[in-house]
Amino acid sequence: MIITVYSSKGGVGKTPIAANILFDNTDFYIATNELNSGFVHISNIDDDKKILISPEDEFQEEVFTQGVFVKENASMVIDLSGSLAESFKSIPTALNISDVVLVPINNQVNSILQGVTTIQSIQEYFPKLKIIVVATKLEKQGVNDIFGDDWTKSKSFKEIQAYVQENTNGDLIVLPLKYSKGYENIIREEISIKKLSSVPFGGQAYKTPAKQFDSLYTAIGLNHESK
Repeated sequence: MIITVYSSKGGVGKTPIAANILFDNTDFYIATNELNSGFVHISNIDDDKKILISPEDEFQEEVFTQGVFVKENASMVIDLSGSLAESFKSIPTALNISDVVLVPINNQVNSILQGVTTIQSIQEYFPKLKIIVVATKLEKQGVNDIFGDDWTKSKSFKEIQAYVQENTNGDLIVLPLKYSKGYENIIREEISIKKLSSVPFGGQAYKTPAKQFDSLYTAIGLNHESK
């Protein structure tokens, strides 16, 4: 399985999502077209499972680059940035080999607009590609934003979901991912949210994000369960 996490806008949670998938699935390869990616320095992932290519290069089903050979039918998560409108070969070739693409969008106007533009471009050029929208960095919006622990009922999620559904084709899956400081630790500590949620002290703060990642994995087709 090849899972691509793609956004043309920075700061929406793309890399932490890709990293979390990687650390929960240690048999996966990690690939990116960001030359300054933090994945380069990850120590607990073998170098022969890291693929770093320039935006102008192509992703292929069997890639040999920087000494890395990806076996046929191997599983991979791709951390992908840039715009399909630009002449970056890495973007369309990555999407072409993907089984599913995750598009993270937060509740900022620019993020929503660019996220929807990204989805529209994917649907135009890759109409059969499965798209899952991840509504990221969700926070409660004032005292009247009451919904318990069901973040699909939060104001921010509803705004993202409504705009996506009104401006894209089909009934896309939109899933919530609440804001957590733990996302800053995923690459730095080289640990997934699920593992953070199981630490003796402070783990409770990560229980909801861990369960939200489980829902995302189910939608993707990965089998995980947090307790």
